Amino acid sequence: MIVKKQRFSLILAIVFLSSNAFAQEGQADKLGNLTVTDAFVQFGSFAERTIDGSLADFRKLAPQSDILKDDLSDFSQSGGTTFTGNTALSISLGIQFKDNEQSRLKANPLLRLGLTYLSGSSLTSNYFKSGRFPIDTLVSTSTGEVFYVDSVSSESYNMEYISDQIRLDAALIWRTNPSARWSLYGGVGLAAGISLNARTEIYYNNFLYDDDFHGSGYTRDGSFRSERIENDLNFGFMTYIPLGVDFRLGKEKEFWKRTHLFYELSPGINFTVVPELRTITNAAFRNGLGLRVNWG
Repeated sequence: MIVKKQRFSLILAIVFLSSNAFAQEGQADKLGNLTVTDAFVQFGSFAERTIDGSLADFRKLAPQSDILKDDLSDFSQSGGTTFTGNTALSISLGIQFKDNEQSRLKANPLLRLGLTYLSGSSLTSNYFKSGRFPIDTLVSTSTGEVFYVDSVSSESYNMEYISDQIRLDAALIWRTNPSARWSLYGGVGLAAGISLNARTEIYYNNFLYDDDFHGSGYTRDGSFRSERIENDLNFGFMTYIPLGVDFRLGKEKEFWKRTHLFYELSPGINFTVVPELRTITNAAFRNGLGLRVNWG
């Protein structure tokens, strides 16, 4: 509940800041040779390729865990490439540079500065074990066919290191004709910040079911345990390549001419400095729809 309240408060703060930025429409704020000409709000997702952590990693992340005190020596670790997706929200301002004569603004590049909130899972681990043993033999009274009934046991441990982060975000963007109805853009970006609530989540599942090898098995017992361990504040940063398409909503009315919708995909490399372990490096990408207001 506390995590949800923190996220909700952060989203409200971002929306408030973005509304203040939009209120400046019609004013090009000048900062020396720079001029603030745009405001951006983007909502989407952040996906990160998670790597398999070892049992030793998670015992360091959650030394007080009761579940991880279990003996997992005869369990197998599942692996493979997986991507986990979570919410991402960004607000930013667009800043243009003056030309050499200081007489007009250059269309390219555009400097975009702002804040990004995202949630990611940097490290996961899954252990499982299953067993089968016979418990009964059934004989059909009509055909004499013999059916063997087995009891199947399945156990699994699932672990995940998660953190929500607020990051300062900067990108240099080059655009095709910004005054056209449609335009494309690309660039380079860097986002860096700290975690809001880093934590380790651990789940244990165990269930028994009877299987007659004909699809009529049924569960007859099971158990579930879970833990959530708070971790130290971490630091994260991401280098990325913003790629997008921009659409101006109107051609005649001034308000709609200044309002744009855009879609952006940003592949990159995400780094998470975990105090209890090491720096974790994962491939990642952000994507989402956004609103841009231009007053320059």
